[in-house]
Amino acid sequence: METWDANDLDAIMSDYSEDSILILNNTVKKGIQDVRTVFDNLFKLFSDGNNIIDPEVIEGEVVYITWNFTPTRDSSYFGSNSFVVQNRIITYQTIASTLYYKYPVV
Repeated sequence: METWDANDLDAIMSDYSEDSILILNNTVKKGIQDVRTVFDNLFKLFSDGNNIIDPEVIEGEVVYITWNFTPTRDSSYFGSNSFVVQNRIITYQTIASTLYYKYPVV
């Protein structure tokens, strides 16, 4: 969460590998370059608004977070992320929110 708040793309990418899979609203992204592109676009999107992240839930290798993002001049969007972390690497991540239907992230 600290690297997200700091918009530190390189630090976030250190948590992923070429085998990492990110699923964003039913779209599958695989590997470092795809994940990096998603986060680069997420930083741009989330820079224009207010995001509140609820405390994470951690159970073994699984991390779950929920959040509410309000873009400037728009209503609030609820979202959730799930992570599977193995050997300090995020092997799987899911991100879901209706936000991405209005503001697509490639």
